[in-house]
Order: sequence, then C-alpha cells, then structure tokens
Amino acid sequence: MNKIYFGILLGSALSGNVLAECSYNFDATQAQINTIYPHMTLFPDLINQKATFTTQGSETYIAINKNDIAGMKGVATTPQSGIFVYEYKMKVPGTLLSTNEQMLGYPTAVAFNDAGNVGIGFVYINNLHNPSTPRLNALSFGIFTENGQHYDAGILPISATNDGYQYFGIYINQDTKKIGFILNGVNYGYVQSIQSKIHSVNFTNTIGFSEIGSNSTIYGKNYSIELITDGSKIVQTYPSGSKDICGNTI
Repeated sequence: MNKIYFGILLGSALSGNVLAECSYNFDATQAQINTIYPHMTLFPDLINQKATFTTQGSETYIAINKNDIAGMKGVATTPQSGIFVYEYKMKVPGTLLSTNEQMLGYPTAVAFNDAGNVGIGFVYINNLHNPSTPRLNALSFGIFTENGQHYDAGILPISATNDGYQYFGIYINQDTKKIGFILNGVNYGYVQSIQSKIHSVNFTNTIGFSEIGSNSTIYGKNYSIELITDGSKIVQTYPSGSKDICGNTI
C-alpha cells in the first residue's frame, strides 16, 4: 500500500428565525490536489461532505478544502467555550479482505490553537500488509498534541450496526482543554489534554485500497465516508450542552 501517505497524521448564521446549516467545504479540484498530493485522486462522487467510491483495482482518494491546499491554517472556526463536536459516518467492508487486497482510510483534522497544531484522526485498516502487526479489519484513533504527546487508542472493533455504518465522534472541551471520542455509541471518555483552546480546524478525508481484482468479494461495491458537522445530523450522545463546530446546541 505504498501509494498511500499518512502525511496529514494526524460560525453559525441566522436569517430571521432560520438557522443555516453548519457545513464544511471539500472544494479542492484535482488540479489543486495535484500540487501537493500528486498520487491522490479526488473522490469520484463527492456531494457536500459525503464521499462515495467504488472498489476496483488500486486507488487513493482524497477530499480537502482548497484553502487548506493553499496553506491556510484554520478553514473553520470553532466555539471558544463549552464542548464542540463533529462526527464521521463511514461505510466499509465488514469482513477481512483476502490475499493481497488492502484498504486504509484516515479521516483527519488538524486543529489550531495558540500553542501550535493538534492532529486528531481515526484510522480504518483492512488486511494491511505490515510485518509487525497482524492483518485485521479494525479501527483506531490517535491524537498528536502541540508538545509532542501522542494518544493511541489501539485496536478498536468494527461493529455490526443496524445500518451497516461505523459512527465515530470527537468532542473537545474548550474549558478543560480535553479531547474525548465515541465509537458506535460507546463513549471512551476524555483521553488527551491539550495546552490551549482550539480556535480553528482543517478537515481532510482520505481512503485508499489496492489489488481489488474482479474475483474479490468487494469488487465493484460502493463504500463511503462522510464528515458530519451540523448538529441536527449528529446521531450519538455527547455531554450535556455540547455544540456543533458552528456553536449550535446539539
């Protein structure tokens, strides 16, 4: 899977009484992506914050904001008090791939504060060819802090959810400066402290696969990854008073 690079690891508006949707724009074009990620391809089906792809052959897909490509630190601003939340909804194979087939996904956020950058991301691995680890179909979660501290959740299970999706949520407490996460309804609590409040964040969604031949059990199947930032679409249960990244109470 040497085509896949993990180099990235890691305001609400009112119009009368109508609340605008809290969204994030994955608007970088292929030409813009090529300037820094020449081996990656824009998702073939990208609608708002949901990216869908079909598994066949080998490919690495990415969704990213054009201002992020240009080097902007802090595409989306965040609430400065209380707890803010965002989620991922991801459809991936439910079983371990075979032989030379591999898949690796890594939706990430780079959060910015006065002390530096905080990398926050979860990883989906399926049959990854790494001689130091067993071949698994699993998830993981990691945080890289401003001062070099690293939290690693280890191996987390793929769940057989009712709709077939994996739900991963991150919540950040600006008052206590702590980060927690929820996976498929299981709250793992606060797992890492940071030095100062997050003032803005950049998101990137990436997934790659290789050696998916016509005899594969997942050949030609559709999978997806979606970043969820709007409070009305967030489905898991978070601490009381939590808000989306635009400051709307969930």
